[in-house]
Amino acid sequence: MEYHDKEITSIAYQKDDATLIFTISNIRLVCKGVEWWELSSFDIQNVIFELNIFTNANIPAYLIGEYSWVKNYQSKDTLKFIHIDSSVGMNGMIVVSDIQEIHITTKDSI
Repeated sequence: MEYHDKEITSIAYQKDDATLIFTISNIRLVCKGVEWWELSSFDIQNVIFELNIFTNANIPAYLIGEYSWVKNYQSKDTLKFIHIDSSVGMNGMIVVSDIQEIHITTKDSI
């Protein structure tokens, strides 16, 4: 899925199963097995410039420098690193074990 210029309209965290859910236009991005995250403030507008998903094998050095705590998770080969770079609003990094995209209809988005 291409996320460029898509807007994040909601975020929810389910503590009991460590799931972080983003609503992005007509997609629900479900991040399961969340180990850690660092997100800036959720603003009135939250427009994505780029959303990239990395593994330990391909996470860029500049992101490891920007989010130094990522080093704590690099020994776990099964984790994924989601980097949200925004045009406007919220940005950050999330460490998860699994990611799912769920297409939603208008009535499902409430």
